[in-house]
Amino acid sequence: MLRVRTAVAYRSLSVLKQALAVLAVVLIGVIGDQFVPEGHEILYGGLVLVGVFALVLYFLRNGARFRWKRFECPECKVEIPLPLENSKTQSEPILYLCSRCQILWYAGNTASE
Repeated sequence: MLRVRTAVAYRSLSVLKQALAVLAVVLIGVIGDQFVPEGHEILYGGLVLVGVFALVLYFLRNGARFRWKRFECPECKVEIPLPLENSKTQSEPILYLCSRCQILWYAGNTASE
């Protein structure tokens, strides 16, 4: 018999966290431009590089774990490569079927426009 469950932690890397990370890099650039004295542009470039490096590390660390990895069944840890097909209309559920556990995992909804 098929069971239905919610995959609560699947989308834990929120859009807000991504936006804050990008905003932090932009602020480093803007603030750095205000405080770096004339003739020390290499220092400003270094600040921007540190910000970009931190952003890349953030996305590699968190994105690989949440966004780019295939869905993993929380019960048996088997990777499920693709969700069940849907019409991709606004707010339609995204579902993954684990054939080993016989659980239908609800992972969220398609984006609303």
